[in-house]
Amino acid sequence: MTPTTTERSTMIAVFTNRDQANQAIDNLRHAGYSYDHIRLVQHGTNNFIENLKSLFTGQTAASINSADDWMRIGVPEQDAHSYQSELDAGRSIVLIKAVENPEQALGIL
Repeated sequence: MTPTTTERSTMIAVFTNRDQANQAIDNLRHAGYSYDHIRLVQHGTNNFIENLKSLFTGQTAASINSADDWMRIGVPEQDAHSYQSELDAGRSIVLIKAVENPEQALGIL
């Protein structure tokens, strides 16, 4: 698991498998974070960009799974390629938009 933050106080954590990602999501929920602020991203899901855009804007748009999708939500290009490689390798990624306490979310992730 590799947690990082973007400039918008969005935490991104990479997990080896979905079970670990789900455990992190459960821990975030127990700490009081809403499902409205948490997204699970996995390779092969058709709604990658829809999930991400809804986390930030409430809007949806069709797109492909690529580093460009990451950059559209503000992830720097080098990190975007890294996260896309993680997805391509079958890992799960949890994103959380932590509005009030990003340090707590980062500690949980």
